[in-house]
Amino acid sequence: MKQIILILVMAVFFSSCEEEKTIFVADHLVSCEGSFPQKCMLVRENEDDQWQNFYDNIEGFTFVEGYTYKLKVKIEKIAEPKADASGLKYTLIDIISKTKTKKETMTIRYTANSRGYGSTLLLKDNLLSFDVERPTPQKIEKQLSDADIDSIAVMLHSIDLNTLDKLVPPSTAHQYDGAPGAVFAITIGDKSYRTPTFDYGNPPEEIKALIEKLEKLK
Repeated sequence: MKQIILILVMAVFFSSCEEEKTIFVADHLVSCEGSFPQKCMLVRENEDDQWQNFYDNIEGFTFVEGYTYKLKVKIEKIAEPKADASGLKYTLIDIISKTKTKKETMTIRYTANSRGYGSTLLLKDNLLSFDVERPTPQKIEKQLSDADIDSIAVMLHSIDLNTLDKLVPPSTAHQYDGAPGAVFAITIGDKSYRTPTFDYGNPPEEIKALIEKLEKLK
């Protein structure tokens, strides 16, 4: 009897230390920092969830960029993990699906216009350009690093592009005092998204961090 109870206790213990999950893996890596700078996969448990940086490895799985994956994995708790190491071990059970993704061009355009000022901040692929038309014409071009593009991609994933045209401007000075009005637009493949006009330098909160990032990179 005692032996049976011991077996049941051990079974409960080991079952509580491991589980199986289905996860989705994005088609590209991003720069991330755990205990050191590295490249991370992006994963999520449901297709409607936001992508999250994945700092671990999945034993038995080899990631190939340009493919999205649906994986079945086993997750085990590590009793005594090494310093600065994860307390979980991931092991591949099955690749449920592996789908090659079509690489689509991405263009981000941030324009400002008034009678006395006009500018365009444009990101296409890895090239960022800042073109001032007035009052004093000037143009700056800069090739962005893969790390910069990765960070922009992560920020884009946090924005619901389908609601871009419904964002409410926090101020409307451009409507009555001649301040520059701005529009933020994104084109991915054959789909385009854009905001209503807002005051240049005072974007809606939902896109503020991304615009500030682009401004710093120019």
